[in-house]
Amino acid sequence: HHALKGNLNKKHTILKYLADDIELQKNKIKSINKTLANNLFEMMNNFIRHTTIDNEYINNLSSAELEECYDDIYQLWLLAKLELDNLPRKERISKILDGVRAQQNNNLK
Repeated sequence: HHALKGNLNKKHTILKYLADDIELQKNKIKSINKTLANNLFEMMNNFIRHTTIDNEYINNLSSAELEECYDDIYQLWLLAKLELDNLPRKERISKILDGVRAQQNNNLK
């Protein structure tokens, strides 16, 4: 949110809560989109969950670069939540389209 711009501590705290929230769904996300799951959980582990004191790369990021990483983690989290939310819809639509296609095939006979 634009109100948090520049507030790295608050963003970090929020991302920690979001990481905890989604952890139990890791395998489900991985089954939907493995690349998304790998990127999300690796970013959360490297930037949010574990200390970065020993990571020279992260320590050398500017505040703006770190904030961009935090914003990217949020976007990955949001995408993962949308993917999870889409599962029941995906199944419903698949059934509907199967019915539509079956009717179209019957009409061609």
